[in-house]
Amino acid sequence: MKIPMVLFGSFKPTEWKEDAYISNPPFTAETLSGRTYLVPRDYHVEETLDAISPSLGLKRAGQGHRRFLVSRGYAVKAIREFDWYVRRSWQDNELSALWALAYVGEKEDWSQSSLKLQYIAEVAGLTAKETSQALQRLFHLTPQNGSTRNLTEFGSDKSLVQQTLEKKVAELPIWTEEKVMSALCSGLGGSVSELHEAVLSQGVSVGAVYKVSEHLKTQGYIYTHKHYRVNERGPMREMLTADCRHCFFGFSNSVKCLEDTLKEIEYVLSRDYGK
Repeated sequence: MKIPMVLFGSFKPTEWKEDAYISNPPFTAETLSGRTYLVPRDYHVEETLDAISPSLGLKRAGQGHRRFLVSRGYAVKAIREFDWYVRRSWQDNELSALWALAYVGEKEDWSQSSLKLQYIAEVAGLTAKETSQALQRLFHLTPQNGSTRNLTEFGSDKSLVQQTLEKKVAELPIWTEEKVMSALCSGLGGSVSELHEAVLSQGVSVGAVYKVSEHLKTQGYIYTHKHYRVNERGPMREMLTADCRHCFFGFSNSVKCLEDTLKEIEYVLSRDYGK
């Protein structure tokens, strides 16, 4: 089973909806001493991670520990991509429907000639109409080439689903964008120079910060709050600010973002300080 199909074929979109992601996700990924670990929520998820361990290169972190070390570089990348796909799927029916299609196909081992739309919709957490419309947009289906206005089933084509899934994964935010937005969202904003100082220790060049910032502006994730000078004769600088109305990290509103931040802080305090 190929990555990213292995993860999408093991977990339902409904298990990773926004509220579940914040309060009680199936598993969390944490980085300790430069290593990435997956921590399952319960025994059921632990069994699932055990089953896909050969594909992801997971190793139990000590006997009896419910924690898995991600031992392969490509798997760390796949988990990061999965996390971003999850976030983007909250506001995108096409991503949810595609994920559900992959999940249903994998569970049935692609042995059926077609997959029932109602089952796909239930897995996606969408209505049958929303799922039908999303799949028609995604695969450019029209009544002229054989589809109905509202689909009732979808052809079981693993290769097509795999290719489409990989295409969507390739459109997810890159690592540099994530670092720049993390710096912006953790403060009141800043210039390109100030953002570069915030991410310099992670090996990001000032040119990369500038390029990424311009791209994020065109996507509507950040905007220019004001122009200012460091000194009277210095050049004008842009004060960049994250636009919470169009959240880069996928949250539906600022309250959800705050809840997730507080949850992360609570987890770190509990793990590192026992509080």
